[in-house]
Amino acid sequence: MKFTKAIALFLTLILVLSSSPLSMIVEAKNPNQSSSIEGATLAVEKAEVHRTWEAVNLAQKEIDSLGNAKPIRASKEDLQTRLNVVKTGLINKDAEQIEEDTPPEEEPVSEDPIEEVVEEPVKEEGFLQPVYHEVKSGDTLWLISLAYGVSVDEIKKLNNLTSDMIFVGQVLLISAGSELAEENEVDKLILGFYTKYWSNDLGSYHSLTTQHQSLNTIATASLDVNYDGSITGFIPLEALDFSNEHGVFTYATFQNHFDANLTRAIFTNVSLQETVISNMVSFVKQYGYKGANLNFENMYASDRLYFNKFVEKMTDAFHQEGYPVMVSVPAKTCDCPTWAWSGTFDFEFLGNSNVDYIQVMSYDQHGSWGNPGSVAGYNWMNNVLKYATSHINSNKILLGLPAYGYDWNTSKTTGNRALTLKQIDQLIATHNPEIKWNELEQTPYFNYVEANGDHRIVYFENFDSLSVKTSLVNKHNLAGVSMWRMGQENDLFWLAVQEGLTKK
Repeated sequence: MKFTKAIALFLTLILVLSSSPLSMIVEAKNPNQSSSIEGATLAVEKAEVHRTWEAVNLAQKEIDSLGNAKPIRASKEDLQTRLNVVKTGLINKDAEQIEEDTPPEEEPVSEDPIEEVVEEPVKEEGFLQPVYHEVKSGDTLWLISLAYGVSVDEIKKLNNLTSDMIFVGQVLLISAGSELAEENEVDKLILGFYTKYWSNDLGSYHSLTTQHQSLNTIATASLDVNYDGSITGFIPLEALDFSNEHGVFTYATFQNHFDANLTRAIFTNVSLQETVISNMVSFVKQYGYKGANLNFENMYASDRLYFNKFVEKMTDAFHQEGYPVMVSVPAKTCDCPTWAWSGTFDFEFLGNSNVDYIQVMSYDQHGSWGNPGSVAGYNWMNNVLKYATSHINSNKILLGLPAYGYDWNTSKTTGNRALTLKQIDQLIATHNPEIKWNELEQTPYFNYVEANGDHRIVYFENFDSLSVKTSLVNKHNLAGVSMWRMGQENDLFWLAVQEGLTKK
């Protein structure tokens, strides 16, 4: 009976493959050759992902059975080369097999193609590791589901997909590895900046309600101080209520409208300064925040000493009431007191102050105002952190990550723009560009041509770049990570952060 069912499943699979246009991955001289190339390609990909001898032996059999087909994705020789790399890694991993100079014993492999591809996630040290798949040319959700032995619905649910459409370069979560998350929890501060620019702006709220298990802190960047010392802005009551219910720590972020004259007026008027600080403390108390974040930007560099004094007074006032204080600072690699934007910030003073956390805005290395390049390159971020940790205790510092990229028009001097990671995913799906990689800055980018003929280049973040940049937290022993801003990220952003925080 089992044999009969297996034959029936096999015949059904062949009928579906032969009738579906999505199943055609290669060009060959006849359908049998196409099927052989497809089977060998999937088998090699399985061996590369799972790196087991069972998968390797299956792939070798598939390669040996190939004829003279002319595939689009790979030749017989290419597949053999890829498989040999996997074999070498497996042999080197097993010291006893190297000493005995004998190959591992082959295990019997089922004839059923569906059962052949079923593989459990890699298990190491008592817990399951997450499993990912990078979409390649010709992949469909159905083929991927066969390769990993899971259903299409499971993949769609894990990745919040609303349709079967996927694109080349997209990284799909196949298995969440929940045991790993439970047994290897990350003891770092993970903060998302929460924004609300109008009353019905719920972009950040949607991110909070769907991703709150991936972070432990938010800072609501929707408030500004004013010339009369008052505090105005949209108060995100829905975020505060949800955070309190789910154990998410909340900071009230106080901003200055990017107005250098406003901050000078506050700094040089003792009475106004006291009013501002008093109103900040009262606001935090009234709305049930757990701490305060000072995010004054675009100040006069000559107000450096004034700013130091304000930070000192503000921190003392909040500490007296039992609240922690976090100060946001721009990325810098030198103490250049006269520089616009960053000159106001004295890292040596901040490092010796009673401020609890320093949130480094380590993004906007390049932007729409200048030439194309990484928004937050690895090498640049590493240098920023080297400077910061030379003046500030590393266990006070939060690394900043961008949930956005920039799209430059290289045909004109105008038309540059910022795009959220969600928008960039849509752009990739529309144009299907080749995703390139800047090795020095560990950053992806791509080129495309608009309908009007303009050439454009986009630098952004993906799973690989975010995970390797997040690993700087452990490299420099930082307090944690922050991101700007919630609602801009795609589905893989927080998975990449978690992956990076587990790297040493």
